[in-house]
Amino acid sequence: MPRKTIKMALSDTLENLSQQNFAKFCHRLLDRRNEPRVRRNRVEGKSYLDVVDVLVSTFTESGGRNVAVEILRQIGCSEEAEELGEVNDYPISRLGLHRDLSWLNLLFQPHPLQTEPLPSRLLKSGWMVDFLFMNP
Repeated sequence: MPRKTIKMALSDTLENLSQQNFAKFCHRLLDRRNEPRVRRNRVEGKSYLDVVDVLVSTFTESGGRNVAVEILRQIGCSEEAEELGEVNDYPISRLGLHRDLSWLNLLFQPHPLQTEPLPSRLLKSGWMVDFLFMNP
């Protein structure tokens, strides 16, 4: 059986909510104070599939999952939040990309016009640390 994607898990979770809990979920989604915010016309009166599309297009798949888990906990749907929180992205190691990383050597060679290689600059920005230490 193929692995469930985050979007599929979001869809299943919202589909299984009662009408009342789905309405609470949409209300809390609109009431979020953090950016990016969701506009009322994108959620109000829409189906659970439309709301999933809004979550993914606004926050990305993993970001949408995190927002949904947060909202589900707020509205008292802890079991659904726990199940959704267990769905993971496809890590690089499971895609087989960890086997041949020789292409990374190209990153460590500085460009003739640059004083330091790209990974050094990325490490300083903090991005590379997140990328290198993903959970397998």
